[in-house]
Amino acid sequence: MKLNALGESTAIGYDSYCHDHLPSDDVWLATINQPHVTLYLTEFESDSVNELQSRLTALSGAFYQCFIALNDTAASGTYGMWNVINNNCLQLTSDTIVNATYDLATPNQTIPAWYVTSSDRPIDRSTD
Repeated sequence: MKLNALGESTAIGYDSYCHDHLPSDDVWLATINQPHVTLYLTEFESDSVNELQSRLTALSGAFYQCFIALNDTAASGTYGMWNVINNNCLQLTSDTIVNATYDLATPNQTIPAWYVTSSDRPIDRSTD
């Protein structure tokens, strides 16, 4: 999920700070990489790219503008992440994508080690 202009500007500012303090950092949010929230991380079958794009294009009107609240940061392997606090809007958007595309995913994927060790917890819908 792409960030709004303020969120993107903030992420780029933090990225610049990281470059000042971690000169071997290979993430370049101002010029190469895109700050974003990953809602659904999977590998898709290579022969399903056109169908995947078609389904996501058809869904694009169903996506919501969600409020993003950030928690702590985490480093796992070669990734640095800013933990997002899940909410109903993010969960609904993710569920919409998953339900529309799961049959195109590569079967029997291994859950990445960085996810298994993350602090991600299931959403408690009773507090929204």
